[in-house]
Amino acid sequence: MAEALAGLDTFPKLLMYHARVRAGQPAIREKDLGIWQTWSWRRFADEVRAFACGLAAHGFKRGDHLALVGDNRPRVYAAMCAAQCLGGIPVPLYQDAVAAEMAFPIQNAGITRSRSCRSARRSPASTTTSRAACATTTSRSS
Repeated sequence: MAEALAGLDTFPKLLMYHARVRAGQPAIREKDLGIWQTWSWRRFADEVRAFACGLAAHGFKRGDHLALVGDNRPRVYAAMCAAQCLGGIPVPLYQDAVAAEMAFPIQNAGITRSRSCRSARRSPASTTTSRAACATTTSRSS
């Protein structure tokens, strides 16, 4: 087992490995509207891949910072992993933080461009996932 994991030195590499080896097994569970929802490794990897493709289509690249405003849910972690897949740096922020609390990490990370979007809630009975993201990116100039 240790030999199989030797080259898996990043979270995205580990995610893709688990999506291949444990595709249908539970990766993340969350309670939504009082009902436990399970995300398989495959579903989580698909969410990360779709998010990374969307970020790349909007010009996100290696070294960019991604500000994420959201609660502690699987999609926030998928967005963080998507940024890492592209060589970016995720900057997670709590959705209930006041503007002054968000200002320092946003300024410190050098985030200068933003794109705003809305997220539709996924119904437990639905098989489709909304692909909404709120991404703010920049490259740090040194």
